[in-house]
Amino acid sequence: SSISTMLMRPDWVMAIQSQGRTMVDYFINIVLKNEAVNWAAFVSSGVSDVDDARTVDLMTGGGHLTLFEREVAREGATVRLRTGIRALLDALRPNFDIVLIDCPPGLSVVTESWLREADFYVSPVVPDHLSAYALEVLNHFRGRDPELGFAENLGLIINMKEMGSAADADHERRDAA
Repeated sequence: SSISTMLMRPDWVMAIQSQGRTMVDYFINIVLKNEAVNWAAFVSSGVSDVDDARTVDLMTGGGHLTLFEREVAREGATVRLRTGIRALLDALRPNFDIVLIDCPPGLSVVTESWLREADFYVSPVVPDHLSAYALEVLNHFRGRDPELGFAENLGLIINMKEMGSAADADHERRDAA
């Protein structure tokens, strides 16, 4: 996950991955192996480098997400994945003020499950045509199967905007509309 590499030293991330303590490892245990595991064993505490924010905890994503998703699809385990995500969020809510989930771009089985179980989402976008199209796809996707639920959209975070770029300003206006 990009957040883990910003908040943790790379050698710490590698150690967590080698110990099998990533978010993907957590879900492999509960979804594919059907084993009960304690979520707290997969969380690293006090990872922020900001002096006044020492209460930040992190569950590192893991580099083998695509392989995990392939196994979930092969085994027809998407319902178990959603159930596992729901159970994890239910366990986290009483322990944390805010739970942020950083999903990779695109709509995958895991991202869909998070979006259907989370309370809210924010879309980070680059002010370009591809991001505008991706937001249209996401809005269309959100409208499919409404009975399955979907997180509430809190808006956009526009990043990597080039100051003074007329094209970026034009895309920002269209994305905000």
